[in-house]
Amino acid sequence: MARRPKQWFRKTTGWWMVTLAGRQRKLAEGRDNRKLAEPKFHELMLVSAESPDASDLRVLTVCELFLQGSAKHHSPDTLRGYHFWLQSFADACGEIEIDALKPVHVTSWVDGHDTWKSSTSHYNAIRSVLRAFNWAAEQRVIARNLCLA
Repeated sequence: MARRPKQWFRKTTGWWMVTLAGRQRKLAEGRDNRKLAEPKFHELMLVSAESPDASDLRVLTVCELFLQGSAKHHSPDTLRGYHFWLQSFADACGEIEIDALKPVHVTSWVDGHDTWKSSTSHYNAIRSVLRAFNWAAEQRVIARNLCLA
């Protein structure tokens, strides 16, 4: 099983680095700049053509990556809505491996919330989860959206 990419510091050059698809990439210069390296690392992970090992990838990771990407492309109100619904979904199903995710997980999650009585709440909950997983498939984080299988 392949290792998950992670950032590391190269003492000889003074750069934070990551190895993706067998190629080392610079993230940020200076040992104190780890926090600057993290967004660059996540951005490279999102645009990398190499999909992570699906057996290691969990629902929670897809939700987190989608929210990070959404922060740059959506209004604060839209992002707040996505965060609300995806946090709830991650709390319920976050530890499920991507390969094991099925539409019934989404349905059970929505049906388990009696406080979401309106059809609009049901629609927004499902739409948010589907959008996150469609985005992950478009970005090649996952092979395909298993919420629709």
